[in-house]
Amino acid sequence: MAFIVIILAGFNYITASGDKGKLEQSQNMLNYGILGLILIVTAFLITRVMGAVIGFKFF
Repeated sequence: MAFIVIILAGFNYITASGDKGKLEQSQNMLNYGILGLILIVTAFLITRVMGAVIGFKFF
């Protein structure tokens, strides 16, 4: 889902044609998409580390 948001943000940025409101909206979408990716990767890494510490395999 985060990749889709990033792609849509890029499309909105390209098609904004200089409209400041659309440019700001697309930049916010891009920020939220990247933040979502960071959150997903961080959650994955935390569960892997905790699994290694406890000795539990998730996969």
